[in-house]
Amino acid sequence: MKKMLMMLLAMLMMVLVGCGSKEEASKEAAPQTQKETVVGFVYVSPAEDGGWSTTHNEGRLYLEKELGVKTLFRESVPEGPEVKDVMRNMIEEGANVIVAASFGYMDYMEELSYDYPEVKFLHCSG
Repeated sequence: MKKMLMMLLAMLMMVLVGCGSKEEASKEAAPQTQKETVVGFVYVSPAEDGGWSTTHNEGRLYLEKELGVKTLFRESVPEGPEVKDVMRNMIEEGANVIVAASFGYMDYMEELSYDYPEVKFLHCSG
């Protein structure tokens, strides 16, 4: 489980940090205002289930505590079309990264990604 948590954190760090270096950026480029990163987590079971959702929730708490990233989470979300409403609500609350932690969310997440191209969608399943 710790390996999965570390992989999830590594993926999130890549999304948050980006791939380019500061030297590559033009000195004459206009400064951009960077939008606050807000990560929404969607769990299939209670966050404290002692298993899959707990591990993802530990990663979420790490992001908040150690990296200062604002997060949202919803637990016990069914693996059906209603998950799209849950994700839409999170986006309306400011989430610009969504992490879905269940295989059953995959197709619904993909459908929603076309409506929100500016949001990063990460799907984790075991």
